Amino acid sequence: MWWERRKSLRGMTVAAGIRHCMSPAGWAGCASAAESRRLAAAL
Repeated sequence: MWWERRKSLRGMTVAAGIRHCMSPAGWAGCASAAESRRLAAAL
């Protein structure tokens, strides 16, 4: 169902954000990961 897809999409966004945070980009990665989570929460 659509809500399950949205939930898994949010999970993937957070997982991608965590991976991004652990990248050499450091704080810049964490900042954009936080943005991604905020956008996901707004959906």
